[in-house]
Amino acid sequence: MKFKTYFVFVVLCLSFTLLWSAGRSDDEKAIEKLKDAFVQKFNAGDSDGLADFYTDDGDFMEAFSEAIKGKRNINDYWRKGKEKGMMDLILNTTKIEVSGDMAYQVGTYKLKQKAEPIKGNYLVVWKKQADGKWKIAASITAVN
Repeated sequence: MKFKTYFVFVVLCLSFTLLWSAGRSDDEKAIEKLKDAFVQKFNAGDSDGLADFYTDDGDFMEAFSEAIKGKRNINDYWRKGKEKGMMDLILNTTKIEVSGDMAYQVGTYKLKQKAEPIKGNYLVVWKKQADGKWKIAASITAVN
């Protein structure tokens, strides 16, 4: 019985994912791929790679902290985060809206900091560059 229930759950999740993906634009799909690549870089501890997702003058904000401005400072933030034990990031997109060369992405996140689970929400503002690639212009996280 457990296998049957698990199988039905997996099929439903896969069906939902395929249906959601089928109705999305190429830009939405590109942003979702970038989100997945961001998670891979985060979980590998690659602060340089994470900073590369941002525009040169990008902003990163989190609750109860000053805004972090610029790719170099964002790189330092992610490096220090890894040193503090941030790991195992999971991002779940709940919405992507695209308008011209700007887009926003909303979702939830989970991660661990020194093995303590942290959950929250995120908002990312994407800007399409002259070369057609999407970069993060600003992002903000909030802990639940």
